[in-house]
Amino acid sequence: MGIEKALLVTGSGQRKIDSLAVLQEVARRQRTSAAAPGPSGGVALHVAYSPYAQDLAAELLRLRAKLRTGVVGGVWLQLGSDVAALRRGLAELKRIAHEEGVGAEQLELYGSVLMPSKQLLARFRFRPWVGVYFSDGYLTDVGTAMAITREVLQVYAAHGVTPLWESRIDKAADVAAIQALMDEVASADGAADGTGSDVKRQKR
Repeated sequence: MGIEKALLVTGSGQRKIDSLAVLQEVARRQRTSAAAPGPSGGVALHVAYSPYAQDLAAELLRLRAKLRTGVVGGVWLQLGSDVAALRRGLAELKRIAHEEGVGAEQLELYGSVLMPSKQLLARFRFRPWVGVYFSDGYLTDVGTAMAITREVLQVYAAHGVTPLWESRIDKAADVAAIQALMDEVASADGAADGTGSDVKRQKR
């Protein structure tokens, strides 16, 4: 089958070559070769974006530069618990994509999400992931975390974002819990707009 998509991330710390430099080099090679231009030319290159970034202006500048290369086929949203920031960040993403001439049909959107549990929240309190921002309320109360997760999924559904579950999934019960939550969100969305539209499911 081969590789269809690749996620480019720079990671923490200083790098001689970062994800933006790679995208710019791919774009340069496409311009000087017979390769098909844009994301459809070979492996689709995807990039990471955090709508929760503490310096959102800088994050948006990098996102714009990445989309401007013309070789980005998808954007993966970082984890977070600030739903207002997520809405604002998605609106900014779509605005920038439109300004850079990247149509909605050209850009796949994926969003990380967790299934909260006491054990998972305890691990994040003890050893948080770099660049991931969760509120104290999210990290200290499973009920609060679950309510925020529902809101995040609702925002994802409204913006056509495919959820990517970052939680460990070992048993059929884990899958059932995730499906039940997504069905609950889909039912709530359908009741609100009268369409009964489904939510895309993707497990990781």
